[in-house]
Amino acid sequence: MTLPTQSTIVELDPVFAEMAAASFRLAGEGPDLTPRERILLSLVADVCEQVLGMPYELHVRAALDQGIDADDLRELLRFISYDSGYPAALAALVRLAEIEREHGLPGPTGKGHEVNADGTGSPLPAAMRAQARP
Repeated sequence: MTLPTQSTIVELDPVFAEMAAASFRLAGEGPDLTPRERILLSLVADVCEQVLGMPYELHVRAALDQGIDADDLRELLRFISYDSGYPAALAALVRLAEIEREHGLPGPTGKGHEVNADGTGSPLPAAMRAQARP
């Protein structure tokens, strides 16, 4: 089984596919954002709106095509979890793992980073970090 593509949408409804393609072309025009940035924003919108079906799968596919790997996708979900809500980010993480399994995609490598919850790596001055602590 392969990830859905534009042809999947055409099979569902050719007119809808044409309308969506025209909208995507318009949204994709202009020099403001790179294709990579656009797909990352699409994924963030999917998570915040909890649209985790075919659109999310299409955006995951587009992210992979842009060189964003499984580790990077998880990092994005971690990064936005505070603002999207942890339950929304967790649901997207669960769905991402399902998509990887269903389509035989490579999962995370396990590379990560040190979680720095105490803020010692922050660029803010120590006095300012101390004021922000409870």
